[in-house]
Amino acid sequence: MGIMPTPRTRSDFLGSLLPTGRSRPASGVFDCGALPASLSALGLPDKGGLLMTFTPPGADFPHVNAAWQRLAAPNRTVLALSSYGALGNQAQGSTYCDQNSRQGSWLWLPQSLITRHEVHVVDLQVRNGLSARQRVTAIRGELERVRVSMPLSADRTFAMVYCDGLSASEGFLMQAWYASGRFPCLAIGGSAGGSLEFDGTYIGTGNAVLQGKAVIVFCQIAEGKSFAPFKSQNFEPTAQSWLVAQADPVARTLSSVFDADGRPQPILEALAAYLRCAPHQVSERLTGLTFAVKVDNEYFIRSIATFQPDHLTFFCDLEFGDRLYLLKATDFKGTTRRDWQGFVSQHGKPSAMLLNDCILRRVGNTAELPGARFFEDVPAAGFSSFGEILGVPINQTLSALVFFDHQVNAMTRFPIEYANYAAHYTQRALRRWEALHGIQSKVIGRVVEYQHGLAPLMTTLPQLEHATVSQSETLSLAESSIRAISDAAIESREAQGRLESGLNDLEQISAGITTITGGISTIAFQTNLLALNAAVEAARAGEAGRGFAVVAGEVRRLAQSAKEQADATRKHINEAVVTISRIRSVATTTVETTQGMADQSISAADQIAAMSADTGRERNDIAANLGQLKSLAGGMDAMDEAVTQLTLLQKLASS
Repeated sequence: MGIMPTPRTRSDFLGSLLPTGRSRPASGVFDCGALPASLSALGLPDKGGLLMTFTPPGADFPHVNAAWQRLAAPNRTVLALSSYGALGNQAQGSTYCDQNSRQGSWLWLPQSLITRHEVHVVDLQVRNGLSARQRVTAIRGELERVRVSMPLSADRTFAMVYCDGLSASEGFLMQAWYASGRFPCLAIGGSAGGSLEFDGTYIGTGNAVLQGKAVIVFCQIAEGKSFAPFKSQNFEPTAQSWLVAQADPVARTLSSVFDADGRPQPILEALAAYLRCAPHQVSERLTGLTFAVKVDNEYFIRSIATFQPDHLTFFCDLEFGDRLYLLKATDFKGTTRRDWQGFVSQHGKPSAMLLNDCILRRVGNTAELPGARFFEDVPAAGFSSFGEILGVPINQTLSALVFFDHQVNAMTRFPIEYANYAAHYTQRALRRWEALHGIQSKVIGRVVEYQHGLAPLMTTLPQLEHATVSQSETLSLAESSIRAISDAAIESREAQGRLESGLNDLEQISAGITTITGGISTIAFQTNLLALNAAVEAARAGEAGRGFAVVAGEVRRLAQSAKEQADATRKHINEAVVTISRIRSVATTTVETTQGMADQSISAADQIAAMSADTGRERNDIAANLGQLKSLAGGMDAMDEAVTQLTLLQKLASS
């Protein structure tokens, strides 16, 4: 937002510490509404050097930057950075300027301290769609085009590195920095800050306001002068750590870590298990805790930005292979003062300080800021950044560059530290291989178990194939037998049909005989009546009819005998008809039973045929699978040899 200027006097720009000589470092604070028109307004000489300014979040950065850039000259660079609040060592009050005010800070590093400096702008390749590897490769290409005119060395040169705070690129830049192998000097700086709406961060140099870029200022310290990095963070390690499994360094998300058995576990579940709470309570339980990676024996904090249902986002990039350590908070002011007193007692009194301080130190310790006075009698200025750089990216840390008018020999170990910083990225790959090695070891163990379990199976499967063949043959035989039974039942049913026809014919014959015998009985009855009439007539005739009476009697006996024979024949025929009826009933029942047997036999034969077909297909499948298993068994010999070699290599690697 725009800020209306108000009248100011020269003393308003001088800050807390005026330079005691015209070539001494100096620092101060300024009001964004009344910007200096000249170096003399700051009490500074019109000489060469590096002037750094830090603008609060509510100011109109282009306007403020333009005012400061008017103080630049061919041998004098003005570097302006947006911030979430400026830091400055004021004569009275806190080191932390009020981020809600118009107050910024500035630091003057004269040519008598930094004899040479040069500014380079690097594109951070923030366009969408690039993977982490592609980003590193692209930024490395940018760094390869940087031509540094001064010789670089650990004890005489350093690089101030400042990035667009919303580019999320500090990690990629530093990875490319070490991959290029071109800059053997200390890299220190941070990311431009801004408001908590994260609506923009800015770097001003020359006539440009940069976004999506990094500005690198290579500096050469003057003869007899020296510098040393100062690092302070109010956290100490716990015994807990996790190996990062699934992480996206571009989105800066962490989804899972490896558990004690080497299996990926969702990060919120892992944290909930350690903190003994539900996943939705993790954010609350992490109050007073943070995370860090380790470079040699130093912890570099990685702070959580947001909690999501299935992942966490961080203010620094993480990758598979990073080991994430859990840290707990200590006293903010006490730790900073103790670290500073130890630093000064080791190196002596400084001549100036450049302060790169994390926004989270300001936000997380609001109540303690009014009493936070740390660097009395030292020209110091800086800003609350969106991330710091001290060899590698870092959060929640004060990473300062401290200057001395005497030799402190603080950089004698820097080649080792440089190697450690570079190794931070190669160790990621090493820990990836270690994790993969652990997984491979488990896989090898399972393969060996699989081999042992497969051997009996390979023996059993041929037996199963043989049993399947025998079963198929048995089913075929059963089907043939049942179909034979069915055929016999059909033949029996046909014979029963013929019997039924014969019984019908027999009944018709019996009926005919019964009719005949009935006729004979009728004739005998009539003959008997005639004989009886003849006998009556013969008796009337007397002696003359005696012979006729004898004949009539004989005829009556014959008629009676014929009648008796006919009756006996009819009786037997009726008995035969009854017997034929019983035979018919039995024959009908036999036909029905035979028909049911035939139907059931046909159904059973069809089912067995289907079973036999299924068995045949299964036998073919088993044969095919057995063939594949035999091929696999052939490959298992080669696998066994490979497992033996891997086991030997594991023993050699662990010996």
